[in-house]
Amino acid sequence: MTKNILITADLSSKFATESASFFKREPKLAWLTVLVLCFIPPLLLLHYQDTRLLNGISVWHKPLKFHLAIAVFCGTLAWYCAWINRAVMSRWWYRLYINGLVIAVVVELAWLWFAAALGEPSHFNRTHSILAVAYPLMGIIAVYLTSATLFVAVLLQANKHSPLTRYCRSMTISGLLISFVFTVFIASELASMDSHWIGGSQTDTNGFWLFGRSRDGGDLRVAHFFSLHAMQALPLIALLPVWGRAVTRSGWLTVFWSGCYAALILFTYFQAKRGLPFLPFLAA
Repeated sequence: MTKNILITADLSSKFATESASFFKREPKLAWLTVLVLCFIPPLLLLHYQDTRLLNGISVWHKPLKFHLAIAVFCGTLAWYCAWINRAVMSRWWYRLYINGLVIAVVVELAWLWFAAALGEPSHFNRTHSILAVAYPLMGIIAVYLTSATLFVAVLLQANKHSPLTRYCRSMTISGLLISFVFTVFIASELASMDSHWIGGSQTDTNGFWLFGRSRDGGDLRVAHFFSLHAMQALPLIALLPVWGRAVTRSGWLTVFWSGCYAALILFTYFQAKRGLPFLPFLAA
């Protein structure tokens, strides 16, 4: 019993230490992550209390999904900022960019709440007097948000005294760059379309749980999902054990894993363009 109490106390201490460390890495992004997460309980309540539907699912489904995605996005960036030169973080242009990022997140989420409250689609809405005007403006804000991956990648590369190993550093930077390039590319194509569906049922009713991806036709949101999460996937892959000669060939490992992940994104992109579902064996 005493041993279990000591283990629990040790884990609690480590959790408290890591939590404190998180808020010191990039305070504004860390607190923004917490703020975004705080809105999830009321969104869940609205999701189950409000009976209105949009594309076959609750009008509050998209704001809920975006809160989760943006919390992960901001939390990841906040974590990576610990490996940026601390002197850079005090520069005016850095503070200006981060402040702009916070404002962009608030505006993006407010737009989603506004559309959901009206029972209108936030994306591809070209008929509502306000949302039709806001849609292209939100596209610009989305690009600014995505540019944070490029911003952090450049600053990580510029830090010559990084505590990371060369392999972990290169995989983190590669993940951020892949996220930026492919997310902007796919989002730009989506913005020029009338919907994210290509063939299949024009509804999210039978889509994958939570994500809502189509199970009987092409859906560019799949490639968009993998693009955005390269920033987490590649650094996690870098934590896998490496043996033998691979230890001294971290550059080639980074190229290999980056190429594999980029191939996955391209595969899901062209699969959707052909009107095929991501996992056809789970087709409705």
